[in-house]
Amino acid sequence: PLYSSTPPPFGHALKTHFSFDPSYVNLNHGSYGSLPSPVLDAIKPIAALAEANPDKFHRTEYIPMLVEVRRRLANLMSEKEGDVSVDEVVCVPNASHG
Repeated sequence: PLYSSTPPPFGHALKTHFSFDPSYVNLNHGSYGSLPSPVLDAIKPIAALAEANPDKFHRTEYIPMLVEVRRRLANLMSEKEGDVSVDEVVCVPNASHG
């Protein structure tokens, strides 16, 4: 469940949650977004599913998965259930898109 653990503190302690080279200091927060390791781990099965049969994935599996993500985001943004409609939630490639 969301918020099932205490978030890590900001700063150097947060670096352990990324796959950065130990000698790398990431100062570029605009051009390239690095995924936290738990997020990277969570998307691996989805990437494997897409790569196993790309046509099937994009034609029959992607849209239902996207709708489910939008439903969950709408629920997360709602103070009470139904405040935010799935139709009001849009997923875009990055923060400056659209």
